[in-house]
Parts: sequence; structure tokens; C-alpha cells
Amino acid sequence: MQRFLLVITRSNLPTGHMKNWLWTPMLAVWSRFFPVYNKVREVISSGRIGDIKCVMASFGYPLMGVSRVSSKELGGGTLLDLGIYTVQLALMVFSGQMPLSVTTKGFLAESGVDETSTTTLLFPNNGIAVLTCTGTCTLPNEADIVGTRGRMRIFFPFWCPTHLQIADEKGVENLSFILPKPGKPLNFDNSTGMRFEAQAVRDCLQQGLKEHPIMNHEESVKIASILEQARHGLGYYLDTEVAK
Repeated sequence: MQRFLLVITRSNLPTGHMKNWLWTPMLAVWSRFFPVYNKVREVISSGRIGDIKCVMASFGYPLMGVSRVSSKELGGGTLLDLGIYTVQLALMVFSGQMPLSVTTKGFLAESGVDETSTTTLLFPNNGIAVLTCTGTCTLPNEADIVGTRGRMRIFFPFWCPTHLQIADEKGVENLSFILPKPGKPLNFDNSTGMRFEAQAVRDCLQQGLKEHPIMNHEESVKIASILEQARHGLGYYLDTEVAK
């Protein structure tokens, strides 16, 4: 997925051209199709927690020993590997609006890729997202969404969640969306949840559609653009980008 994000931002292809790619941009954004995310969108659109003002999310694991993260030649770094999940959440919560500004502070690894960073996104109507990712340690890996009349917390692992807490004027509601048990050992958390994205793709293919409204081509371009701005804000440029 890292390489694909780099291709999107460096190609400058119009969104209309991307519609011929058939589903590729949806890869790695499986989060959008989990039942918890469906509930988050439902709560936001209903106005139950008021106008959204703040999103806070963290994603961190000790991954700097993994080549796909540590290698600049492979398009490594934690922003492209982990940060995509925090950025896609912020965009979803703020209705797909492009942020007014992208500010990133943090540290680079010796190889030149980003190691730890916090990105602040400012949105219209005084909305803000504070997104932290690192490849050096394990963070809480949860997300908070705060509105003028309440809040939501997506518990670990927020990118493939099964538990959601909603707190509003009526009290606190805890919801669980348990996944089917896997038939074989999994390499990553809650991987059986990939079935939700797979089903969404199948449904759209049967309808002759080339993109899904929950995660369309335009959204993919926005995510890639934000991650590129964040990466450049840390001083992480690929050799080809420096050459330009």
C-alpha cells in the first residue's frame, strides 16, 4: 500500500482516470467497512453528539526492525504504514473535507524515513484532528471523536475495531460487534473483518460500479495528499523527489 500511495501523489492523475483502476485504491482502508465504523457514521449523521470538533487517534508498534517500514527504497516510514489509518478516520469523521492545513512534527530514523510523528489537521468550522504514529513503541491505538454534545471512543484496535463507546446527554452506551472466530491462526488483529470490505466490493461489482461511496477514488487521493504533506513536513523526501 505504501508504494501505491506514492504512485497516486506523484502521478498527478485526475480522479476520473483513476476510475478505470477498479477497486485498487480501497486496499488497506478496510476499516471503513467494519460495523463499528458504520455505527460511527450513523451517530455523526444523526447529530446525536452534536457538531464534531475534535478527533484524536494514535497508532504505534515497535516496527522499525521491519524492512517495509525502515527502508526508504521501499517507501517506508510509519506515516505510510500506520498513519493512513489515522488520516482516513479523520477524513471520514469530517465528512471527507480536505483539511485547511497539515502540520507535522516528529523524528526521522537514521535511514531517513519517518519514525515518530504527530500530525495536526485543521478543518472548516474549527475542527481539529491530532494524529500520532510511531514505529518505536506500542501506543494506546484507540481513537476519540468529540462533538459539542457528546463523544465516541473506538477502542483498540481502532483500525479494525469490535468495541465502541458512545457518551452523550443521556449517558454512556457500550456496544460490541463480535467477529466470527477464524478457522486458522491470523497474522494480524481481527483479520476476519476483511470480509466486510470484500463483501462491499462484491456488491458493487454486481451492480457494475467501480468505486464504493464509503471509500471512493477521490477519498484515496485526499488521503495520499495529506500523507505526502505530512511526510514532507518532517523532511522525508524520496530521492526522486529531491532530484526534482
